[in-house]
Amino acid sequence: MRFLFFAISVALHGCARSAREGTAAPRASTPKYWWETKAPPTPPAPIAKPIVQPDPWAGAQTWTRAPLACSPVAGPAPKSPSTAWTARASGTTETLEAVSVAGDAVWIVGGAGTILHSIDHGKTFRRCIITDTETLTAVWAAGADVAWIVGKTHLFRIEGSDLATSSITFDREGNESEIEVLGGSATEVFIEDEVLVRTVDGGTTWTHVIDRSTTYPKPTCAGHVGEISGTPTNLFMSCSFFVTRTTDGGATWSASGWQPHTEEALHVGVGPGDVWVAGQDSLELGRSIDGGATFTLDPLPSAPDRRAFRVWSGGDGWAWVSADGLWVRRGKPGWSRDLPANLHVKVGGSGAKDVWAVGAKGLVLHRL
Repeated sequence: MRFLFFAISVALHGCARSAREGTAAPRASTPKYWWETKAPPTPPAPIAKPIVQPDPWAGAQTWTRAPLACSPVAGPAPKSPSTAWTARASGTTETLEAVSVAGDAVWIVGGAGTILHSIDHGKTFRRCIITDTETLTAVWAAGADVAWIVGKTHLFRIEGSDLATSSITFDREGNESEIEVLGGSATEVFIEDEVLVRTVDGGTTWTHVIDRSTTYPKPTCAGHVGEISGTPTNLFMSCSFFVTRTTDGGATWSASGWQPHTEEALHVGVGPGDVWVAGQDSLELGRSIDGGATFTLDPLPSAPDRRAFRVWSGGDGWAWVSADGLWVRRGKPGWSRDLPANLHVKVGGSGAKDVWAVGAKGLVLHRL
């Protein structure tokens, strides 16, 4: 009996104590494994919305004018790397990026704002400097004293002894050589900058001919303009695996006969009676002699580096391709190397009997 009384007393004492102190918090358990001590992962930060860049071609553009400083190029011409080409003195060691010809006028542009200009078909040149901090990558000769020039961040127009700089600025993202310029007159010009824009008033206003929202002749072309070549009334444009054509200044487009192969049709060259299309890596080359209705493949021979940088048509079956050197097709099927690979040349001219090549270390070559 005495033991039973003691047990009841202890129990009643415990209940009274619990009532005074409340329910005790449970003891934290000791982690059994090391990974149980790690903090929970931090949730990923929300993805920022893409920044929409303003359209640089919208609205009226302004042009800033300044005198164009030029001086004659002096000194002897260097030795030509090929007996088929005649070297011309350039007065510079900068890499030259592009050449355009209009009659007897030859315009060449390159690094450090370099411009070479001739009005006697290359017998003599004068050298002009726009800016020594900007590489010039594309040029279109509108006449003896008028040229449109694309720089790394700016658009320029030369008229006689005046240099005009547009208020347009480019976001190049390291792809300087992608922007192209061509036209039909001093005031009608097309510029390809992954979109295709056109001016008919000398650059005051620009109209989007093709942009990222346009319905292309082929759906797979939507979103990216590749390359343009020709004239406003016979303009070819590569886009993805296809090539399209306009004969009315871009108002309407029709698909050419170039069929998709294994590579994108990145490069197109239009010459008298010829249209050439080149692929990206395996260098599928195709020629059309019926205005782009049908194409016949005529690929380069095997080469260590077969990537095409440019295809230029001289007409009558003549064509040049910059890929591991300069390759030439002399009016009939089959290609041969025309210039070595280390010159990094770009080609332009007025036809198969008037071809210019420019490249590294101020290289200027002429082939008649």
